[in-house]
Amino acid sequence: MPRFTPGHILFDKYRIERLLGTGGFAEVYLATHIALNAPRALKVLVKGGDITSGVVSRVARRFQLEAQLGARFAREPHLVRVHDFEWDRQQGLLVLVTEYLPRGSLKERIRTAREQGQAGLPVDFVVRTAYHIALALAALHREELVHRDVKPSNILYDEDGIAKLGDLGIVQQPHGLTQRTELGGDAPRHPGTPEYMSPEQARTLDYLPPASDIYSLGATLFEALTLRKYKHQRPGTRVAKQRPDVPPWLDDLLAQMLSEDPKVRPWDGEELSQLLPPHVVEAPADAFEEEDETVDEAVALPSFGQPARVEADRSPSAPSIEAEEETGETGAPAPPTPAPKAQKPAPHPHPAKPLPRWVWAVGGVGLLLAVLLGVLLAGQGKRAAAPATATRAP
Repeated sequence: MPRFTPGHILFDKYRIERLLGTGGFAEVYLATHIALNAPRALKVLVKGGDITSGVVSRVARRFQLEAQLGARFAREPHLVRVHDFEWDRQQGLLVLVTEYLPRGSLKERIRTAREQGQAGLPVDFVVRTAYHIALALAALHREELVHRDVKPSNILYDEDGIAKLGDLGIVQQPHGLTQRTELGGDAPRHPGTPEYMSPEQARTLDYLPPASDIYSLGATLFEALTLRKYKHQRPGTRVAKQRPDVPPWLDDLLAQMLSEDPKVRPWDGEELSQLLPPHVVEAPADAFEEEDETVDEAVALPSFGQPARVEADRSPSAPSIEAEEETGETGAPAPPTPAPKAQKPAPHPHPAKPLPRWVWAVGGVGLLLAVLLGVLLAGQGKRAAAPATATRAP
């Protein structure tokens, strides 16, 4: 059972909307920041059951580190933005508040592709994701930070389909062995997820180079393209062997990223990001329209302050405004007339308008000429009759 139900208020500022998912000791909720009327994602740990005070303290340090790094990288567009960190020590309630990303995670997309019997996710989509995450890693690596947990569940998408890297709670910092390992638990090893760890991360306590994250990203991309985990394959397995439509350049790049030797891989996110742009295809403007009603209906919740137009667009019973502008009622392309002009009433087929001014002017001039001509003719008739009258006078 979820710890919180819709309508529950946390810290007098967040209203729970619904549960998004669970994992480890945490539950993730969709919530509304009441004062800002804005959506937020809340990662919540609640003390209870098997969760000891030691676990709470360790997770608190992770959350705090993630909040600090989130504030430090607040302007990085491909890192999940962290808004706040709340800790009620009496209740053992920990909350990490991040931006809400309505398009879900790469893990969810991989799971859906498996359920639908697909061969893998589209190549263009995977390459675009790789480029965005490479930029996120570049920002971390420039500050001598190593993420240590790049995997499908930590790659999320915003409303425009932009990929962002989240979960900075176990980032390796350049401050000595103790800080590199203590956030992972009691065992003297690097924290992370075994299925995506680089060989050096899994086997040693040595300081990890940024190339370790490149390996983890390579394993993630391999899974996105083939729907199979690289750790379950023979070392050196090429992605094109299982996905023939993968272009040779991408097959070669993934082989480098998944090399056992860090020196063979692109060294950091910056180097990887420079290799990808020639192959990145931007998503078309309508790439995510079909997902509007299925990926996450909560995007259109009125409590998020969405415009009424957004709600109408997402309603199954009402055509979208964009669709009306593009196709019109007949389905044929509409003329390039701006929308405000198109809303003006159409002219009546038989307009009952006053005659133009020039018609009145011409008519008036004609009437005046006719009057003058009549007067002139009448005057000439009088002059012709005057002599005859005079001869009759006595």
